[in-house]
Amino acid sequence: MELSKEQMDMLAKLAARFFNVRQCAIVLQVSVTELKREMKNENSEVFKTYYGAQLKAELDLRDGIFALAVRGSSPAQAQMLKISEQTSSANG
Repeated sequence: MELSKEQMDMLAKLAARFFNVRQCAIVLQVSVTELKREMKNENSEVFKTYYGAQLKAELDLRDGIFALAVRGSSPAQAQMLKISEQTSSANG
């Protein structure tokens, strides 16, 4: 699947705001089936763009939560503990 530069930029923007693959396909006006298939290929630029943008956005969110937690925010501290536990369980 080939996406234009503009479509790839939009894909990154949508992914960074945590839109799912189906929603991205609708906005990009491409086949949901084809985009989902492309997302299974970890070597494709579409896969790297989508998941890279999502992970960078999540990093930004975690940075904000971490900064608040360090400053003593109880809700932020609880959220960081939850993230830590999820990461630990996912890593086995």
